[in-house]
Amino acid sequence: MRFKATTNGNVPFTEEEELEADLREAEYLLELQKVKVPQTITPRQLRLALLEATLLDEVEAMVATDRAMGIWWEYSLDIARTNEYIINAGLALSLTEKQIDDLFIGASKL
Repeated sequence: MRFKATTNGNVPFTEEEELEADLREAEYLLELQKVKVPQTITPRQLRLALLEATLLDEVEAMVATDRAMGIWWEYSLDIARTNEYIINAGLALSLTEKQIDDLFIGASKL
C-alpha cells in the first residue's frame, strides 16, 4: 500500500491512485529495459554474431559472389547498421529489421 503526504498526515492512495502509480512504475521499468541498437559494431563482433546465429556461412557465400562487398567485408574497420550491404544481406537472408537490430545488439556484447 502506498501513502501520500497531506496536511493531515500520510493517507493511503485511492484505488485509482494505486493503479496510476503502478502504471507509471511499469512504464519506467520498460524504459529501463529498452536497449538501444548500436549504430556501429566491429567486423569481429558481426562475424561472431553471425556465427552464433548460424548465418556466417550464408553471408560468406554472398560475399564471395560480389567483389565490392568482399572488399568491404574484408577491409571495413567498423560496420554501420545503415550500410547498404547490411540492409541487402538482411533482405537476402529474409531477416526483419528487428532481427537485424537484435543481431547488432547481441554483437555489441561480444
